[in-house]
Amino acid sequence: MSIVILNLWNELRTSSVKWKCTPSDTEIVTKGPSEAPPSPTRCATRKVVDSRGRALTTPDQEEDSQVELTSSRYGRAEDKAGAMASQVSLRYGRADDEAGAMVSQVSLRCRRPEDEAGALASQVSHRCMETTPSLACANKCVFCWRHHTNPVGKSWKWKMDGPLMIVEGALENHKKMIKQMKGVPGVKPERLEQGLAPKHCALSLVGEPIMYPEINQIVCELHKRRISTFLVTNAQFPERIAQLDPVTQLYVSVDAATKEQLKAIDRPLFSDFWERFRDSLRALRDKRQRTVYRLTLVKGWNMEEAQAYAELVELGRPDFIEIKGVTYCGSSSASSLTMGNVPWHADVKSFSEAICALRGDEYALACEHAHSCCVLLANRRKFLINGAWHTWINYDRFHDLVLRYGLVRM
Repeated sequence: MSIVILNLWNELRTSSVKWKCTPSDTEIVTKGPSEAPPSPTRCATRKVVDSRGRALTTPDQEEDSQVELTSSRYGRAEDKAGAMASQVSLRYGRADDEAGAMVSQVSLRCRRPEDEAGALASQVSHRCMETTPSLACANKCVFCWRHHTNPVGKSWKWKMDGPLMIVEGALENHKKMIKQMKGVPGVKPERLEQGLAPKHCALSLVGEPIMYPEINQIVCELHKRRISTFLVTNAQFPERIAQLDPVTQLYVSVDAATKEQLKAIDRPLFSDFWERFRDSLRALRDKRQRTVYRLTLVKGWNMEEAQAYAELVELGRPDFIEIKGVTYCGSSSASSLTMGNVPWHADVKSFSEAICALRGDEYALACEHAHSCCVLLANRRKFLINGAWHTWINYDRFHDLVLRYGLVRM
């Protein structure tokens, strides 16, 4: 809890960590290229380069495009059992629809920064809520910050709280936690007020969220409230991934590239864990939505197999690949990790560049954050347009389309 409070306090204060964007990063894409981005406010530190290390903007362009961005985590995004497969594109496109969005038929990839910006998904941390409908997990990962105090299992076998109860309870407890920040030195009153009305929810706090039998109802309840959803799964339940309704952004943890490494790092309960892992990546490829591979690099464990990782990319063909150095969360009897297993940011970046090269420039470095030891790779064909990245999510448009196509049951 103290870690969560500290993170909230940092976000409710004036953000001290900035990113550097190209001008097109902040263009209002859904209103056309002629729209000017919001006025720049403050200097930033992020540089955008392609997979060969070439800057995508000139120094003058970067100076003109300095925009204050918050340092939230990248975020934690649609096939309704095939119901919309041929008629509705929930991925990306280039043709204009009646609302002027850049879509082909209909898209849930419309991107607009609005008045607040983030790195991968244009959200800010002080308006994010993190929760889970399941404390249990089918893995016992060596780097898990929960220190293995929660239950494990291959299927749901516990008493179940209802979806409405979980969502309402999460919102209530989130507000209680935010209210504790009132009067804390440095906390901005307007941010405190905004934090009481979360706009985004990361379904990843503990456990495996898709183990919860009514996960689609949880997603529905959040979308009814126009709260975006970022769901993280551990790649052990491929059938549940296939059955999952559209979320704003869907993450799959890719913790190792070989069977031996996956067993050592994730310590899965399933005997057929490797087949489940690969089937989960294939299921991700069939999802008509924004998808992300999340790689956690552990020095001495899983950083020697760039070629094998590149081959796994072919199975899921994700929109983004988020590569992050492991965070050391203290000693634990359940794990042998030490600070020596935490890679430097330069190591993470070199590994990321190797993935790009092995994929033949299919992906490129879209942004990086040295303090978080994190690099984001994005699909060049989908998101790099005229030399600038367009990775924003238009949240209002997302919720409008979810409602239009019956993905919210009122």
